[in-house]
Amino acid sequence: MRLLLGCLVALCSYVTVASATTEIIMGYRTTAKMPYIHAEPSDDGFYFELYDEAAKRIGATLKVVRLPKLRVLHALEAGEIDFYPGFAFDEERAKYAYWVPNGTYQRDVAITLKGRPLMTQATSLDGLTQLVALGNPDYLVGRDTSQMDQLTVSELDVGRAMTFLRRGRADFYVYEEDTLRYFLKTEGSSDMMIHPQFVDRSSPSWAGFSRNSALFEGQENPAYDPNLPLAWDNMPMQLVPGSVIDEFQQALHQMEMEGWTQALYRKYFE
Repeated sequence: MRLLLGCLVALCSYVTVASATTEIIMGYRTTAKMPYIHAEPSDDGFYFELYDEAAKRIGATLKVVRLPKLRVLHALEAGEIDFYPGFAFDEERAKYAYWVPNGTYQRDVAITLKGRPLMTQATSLDGLTQLVALGNPDYLVGRDTSQMDQLTVSELDVGRAMTFLRRGRADFYVYEEDTLRYFLKTEGSSDMMIHPQFVDRSSPSWAGFSRNSALFEGQENPAYDPNLPLAWDNMPMQLVPGSVIDEFQQALHQMEMEGWTQALYRKYFE
């Protein structure tokens, strides 16, 4: 009888754990960022394969929620979604986000119509108009933008950005180099020019987790240096070891060390 009771308790415990599988919610805008993610309603692409694999490795499931850009950022800040898959660091976002490297790297560049002189960090921005996606970070931190205009557009994907440039609505657009080159290659666009030295911004790519997420567990970071600027690797808080997001971070790191992430990257970009 005791043996039977013990088996029933063990079985009930197993069912409880199995039915309580952790769900990690990734939020993204409704438009495409190829080849990272298709436009809504399809979530296929590099992001889904990468983060779905990390979730599976820790016994969790990945759910994707698509919303307009500002709404998804507000949902991230409120903790209604757990993370945004490609989330550039800035101090405003640091009020509510925590950054986890995803095992890839990115460089930001400028793109213009062909015929413009090569733009570098020393290029004056006076009289130019920058095309900006609503909710994007400031790519020109430290530059003199006092005599520059900005055209801010909601729900901006690369294809739409190229249309604005072609119509003369803006002079340049700053975005991730790999995404821009992928678009130019797949669309056969020969009237555009990339300026690789315009922005001094090359860094790991991150998933941005909400510190208000129910999954987030943080503790004081003893390595934090208040005399240095805030950065993804200089935050007052760090993850609690063994927490869900910490395990997710470790899975992403292991995938990078195994070469899994780079193989996935080649599948989509090469």
